[in-house]
Amino acid sequence: MAWKIRNLGRIAAVWIVCLALLPPVVASPSGKRPPKLPPAQTSFTDYLQTFNSTRWSRADGWTNGATFDNAWSAENVIFQNNEMILRLDDTAWLGKRYSSGEYRTNGYHEMGSVQFLDK
Repeated sequence: MAWKIRNLGRIAAVWIVCLALLPPVVASPSGKRPPKLPPAQTSFTDYLQTFNSTRWSRADGWTNGATFDNAWSAENVIFQNNEMILRLDDTAWLGKRYSSGEYRTNGYHEMGSVQFLDK
């Protein structure tokens, strides 16, 4: 009997690990499953010296809800002197106390990393 309990524990542990590896399922307000994500794209390098509209978008005109006291403004993503600047300021917008810049890829990338390079 002890052997079965130990094996049952291993099976449960494997099941929990498998569940942890599954992508999260988030229900939409309508109760329907969210749309399937597009296929992941390949990796790339970008030095963020100029705005590249084929690869990136500046978030504009929305908020992340109550958790963030911030509204996204395209005006807060600035390129000057071959650098990108993401500005956070105390300009109230869309009912939020602050506004900030968000720069995001147009394509879907499952995982990634950012490496900051010294000049």
